[in-house]
Amino acid sequence: MDAWRFERMVSSGRALLDGGDPAAASAVLLEAEALWRGPVLPEVVDVEDVRSLAVRLEERRVTAIEDRMTAELALGHHSAVIGELTALVEAHPLREGLRAQLAVAFYRSGRQAEPSGRSPTAAAPSARSWGSSPVGPSATSR
Repeated sequence: MDAWRFERMVSSGRALLDGGDPAAASAVLLEAEALWRGPVLPEVVDVEDVRSLAVRLEERRVTAIEDRMTAELALGHHSAVIGELTALVEAHPLREGLRAQLAVAFYRSGRQAEPSGRSPTAAAPSARSWGSSPVGPSATSR
């Protein structure tokens, strides 16, 4: 993957989105995502500088996807993004932005009665993801 090209395209897509052109933003961000070919330099991930670059690029990749989902929702593609958003919420259960986008997609698709997640991993972060109950033992022992 050409990291610099990816970064430039993501910045351009974000600027287009902020400038009120969700169609162009979506196209640019989708093209940026297409540059992604898997983990960044997995064979040298033990090198601290490479590891921090890989983490930063992965975060940037997910943020770019969130931006593209924002563009798609702005274009009215609510039903079309539900499947992808559901998978993203399952892969990144602690990303509140993705969860909110999924709820918006369901609502605007006329599917208000459906939960914004269909599996335990898509539900609100649980004891399994935090290592303890987020509401504490007193709330669960009543």
